[in-house]
Amino acid sequence: MTDKNEKKAAALKYLVVGIRKLWKSTVTWNDQTMTFNEFKAEIFMLYPGASGDCTYMIQDLDTLTGHTTWIACATALTTEIHQPPPQ
Repeated sequence: MTDKNEKKAAALKYLVVGIRKLWKSTVTWNDQTMTFNEFKAEIFMLYPGASGDCTYMIQDLDTLTGHTTWIACATALTTEIHQPPPQ
C-alpha cells in the first residue's frame, strides 16, 4: 500500500462500528491531504497513555496463557494435597 488514503482505510478494516465511527470523525481522516502518519498520531491522541512502541507477538500470548495454566494446575494440586482424606 502506497496511497495514504488506502492506508487509512486499511486501518479501519477490522474495527467495530463504534470505534470506526470515532476514527472517521477525526480531522486527519476527513482531510484527504493528511498523511497516514498524521492520522495515526491523531488516533493515538484519542487513547491517553498509548504509543506506537508497544507491540505484542503470539509468543507473548503463549507465555501468558502457559504461565496462567501452570498457576491454575499448581493451585489445584496444592489444594488436593492439603485436603483431608475421605472418611
